[in-house]
Amino acid sequence: MTDELARSNWEKYGNPDGPGPVHVAIGLPKFLLESNNAVPALVISFLLIIVVVPVLFYYFYSKSVP
Repeated sequence: MTDELARSNWEKYGNPDGPGPVHVAIGLPKFLLESNNAVPALVISFLLIIVVVPVLFYYFYSKSVP
């Protein structure tokens, strides 16, 4: 390569144009991706977020207040 910027980008990033876009993904267990498990997974998530977390928060908060 004759262009020093392109060469340094190639050495750093493996691409003469510079860094590429970042791809972020979440690894989920295979059973959560099956369509017949979608409703139970949503119900359990809903219960955890709407019921369990506030109850735990209230329980620990009420014990910390004299």
